[in-house]
Amino acid sequence: DVLARLLMKSTCMILSEFLMIGGDAHDEIESHATRWVNALDGDDERNQTIKRQMLPSLLRLATQFYKVSKKFTLLKQLLLKYGSESVPGSKEAFAEATKKLLPSNFESDSTYLDELTDTLLQVVTESSSEDMKCFEAV
Repeated sequence: DVLARLLMKSTCMILSEFLMIGGDAHDEIESHATRWVNALDGDDERNQTIKRQMLPSLLRLATQFYKVSKKFTLLKQLLLKYGSESVPGSKEAFAEATKKLLPSNFESDSTYLDELTDTLLQVVTESSSEDMKCFEAV
């Protein structure tokens, strides 16, 4: 179980780096990552722990995927599924992902980043449940 989580986290990081250096397998990476996110369903304590541990790696992959492909699908899926405070530490993980989406020369204070993250989470979580149907088919 622990080994599987470590391999998943490593895979997310490796794929993020692969995309960053120009790797071209966007559709395949998105397809697999979407399945990984769907596999993390469940609200028992064990799944909460796994989600908390995996979320930063999945968000890094999602933000890098967005930067290179301009597809928001994976990041949106993560925001819709885990954007609430249901997963401990999710707000901090989403704040870090939001920071990575901003231009590198963008200067902001932590209050602005908190407000931006809250707004992003609110907008996405207010989306209708119809938006989630596109993820169920994968």
